[in-house]
Amino acid sequence: MPYLIDAPMDESSVTKDFEPKLKLDDRLDLLRLLTKLTKLQAEEIESIPGTLIAGEPRDKGSFPDVLGWNLGPWIVSPRLREIIETLESGVHDFVPIHVMREDGKSDQGTYYIVVINHLMDALLYEKTQFVHGMGLDAAKNSNYTILPGPNHCVLDVGAIQGHHLWRAPDPMRYCYFCSDELGNIFRSEGMRGWRLTACKAV
Repeated sequence: MPYLIDAPMDESSVTKDFEPKLKLDDRLDLLRLLTKLTKLQAEEIESIPGTLIAGEPRDKGSFPDVLGWNLGPWIVSPRLREIIETLESGVHDFVPIHVMREDGKSDQGTYYIVVINHLMDALLYEKTQFVHGMGLDAAKNSNYTILPGPNHCVLDVGAIQGHHLWRAPDPMRYCYFCSDELGNIFRSEGMRGWRLTACKAV
């Protein structure tokens, strides 16, 4: 049972900003860079700010293992990076970034911007329930939005076998998925920051 990943819009989400602070246009350019569909070049990595300032989780609970923006990129804890690398070593780029709390008293240490450039065309449009029905036409009419809820998204089991973290190609490039193994480890260790919705694999 693979998972569709939404992140991180739940009670564990935090406010965040890069340091040094970026103007709005520069910040949007950076987010586009970190969610592009190709590997980062050395000069691009060098342009990424070295520090992220993060606020308190909304629910005042433990600090999340995933920070980021709904459409990406994601910034993951050392433990989550270790799990991903154990499952599929060398597939994704991880750019270290120092995470400080905005109160100035807490230092979360090094987290990693994960650049998911592993694309996989595994979504079965004709079996997936979009907001306005099933099939490619329904997907277009739904602005490629999958109906919320478990098992509305259907994936090709043969295509995803052996893969653990990926994203769909255009026009659904901001749909991220993980294997049942990765998702189950995330849940069993009590990690926070991803909302996982079960998909069918047929």
